[in-house]
Amino acid sequence: MFQWLRWQQTFCRACPAKPMPSRCVMTANVENLILEMLRALRNDVQTLRTETRQGFAEQKQRTGGVEAAIVKARGDNLSTQEDVYRQQTTMDRLAERPDRVEKRLELNSNP
Repeated sequence: MFQWLRWQQTFCRACPAKPMPSRCVMTANVENLILEMLRALRNDVQTLRTETRQGFAEQKQRTGGVEAAIVKARGDNLSTQEDVYRQQTTMDRLAERPDRVEKRLELNSNP
């Protein structure tokens, strides 16, 4: 087994008919090409990761702004609703005043 491996290692992978020189030039070029491609791929993935993280950070910031605007709008709506209730109570009290005055002066036409 080990002899076969040694024999296999003595021949070039690119051109198995020829014995391998100290370092096969074609294999080295292919390996360098593959390494270059892998490095470029790694750089592209890293760039994509960075862009994605920046995009997520921007989206989180925008979402936070929208949430703050919704909370503010709800607060404004609640404040407006409180004003409406307060005004309605005041109007009810004002509507009761003439009735009380009529009762005091006995101007009420109902028996």
